[in-house]
Amino acid sequence: MKFFRFNIIGMIPQVNTYDAAGAWIARNDFRHDKHPLIVEFHGVGKYYLNNAGPDRASSENHERHMKLLNAGYRVFNLVWADLFRAREFTKIRAAIAEFG
Repeated sequence: MKFFRFNIIGMIPQVNTYDAAGAWIARNDFRHDKHPLIVEFHGVGKYYLNNAGPDRASSENHERHMKLLNAGYRVFNLVWADLFRAREFTKIRAAIAEFG
């Protein structure tokens, strides 16, 4: 993962995330260990692996994303190509710095 390359520390992989009431929201690709910041990687392939089809998978993903936002998390959604660009990692690093 490119976090280290961009001097981003504190990102924990594969973390279960809960809302303030303790209800499970999602298992996230990466979540910061001190700040409410999440990084998710997306590919269209997972939508076609859903037994209910890609439309249902897309709807479930949107609902999950909204729950994370409503719980106060800042969410960065990356695609494969973002691994080869500095822009998104620069934004992630800046967002962490904003938390203080």
